[in-house]
Amino acid sequence: MKEIERKWKIKFCAETFAGKTHYERLDVIQFYIGRIRIRKIYYIRTGEEKYTLTIKGDGTLSREEFEVEIPEEIFERMHDDHRISSSRYFGRIIKKYIYTYPIEDNLLLEIHTFIGEHMGLSILECEFPDEETANDFELPEWIREHVIEEVTEDERYQNKNLAVNGLPD
Repeated sequence: MKEIERKWKIKFCAETFAGKTHYERLDVIQFYIGRIRIRKIYYIRTGEEKYTLTIKGDGTLSREEFEVEIPEEIFERMHDDHRISSSRYFGRIIKKYIYTYPIEDNLLLEIHTFIGEHMGLSILECEFPDEETANDFELPEWIREHVIEEVTEDERYQNKNLAVNGLPD
């Protein structure tokens, strides 16, 4: 499957969503083994947990992505191994909140607010059905004022690179 997304570095605070009743918050823990992402998502509203293994190809705006759900036990074992190893091969554990908000044209804005070692970084993401839609997309006015810069083409802001290298200078 192809993932097509744009990203923006933003100034974020909870008030960004004030009055936005359709958003959802997810709590995420993820780490990497090479280019393999292991992830736990906790859905605040439902209390549901989901565990995934994802392989992403190279690229920025558009890249291949393969994702499968894995049992909790596999996530926990790999998470424990990561904590014990703590080598730079595995990189840092990424912890973040993702605030999702549906917008027109069946698109979904996601604000990734990092905590822990990446505290202070907030990235806005939007996935698209095709590259033409992505290239033509304009952010809604209510979020534009929070944008610092678009970072779609800046690989330093890909999660795997944040895990290995930490925050960009």
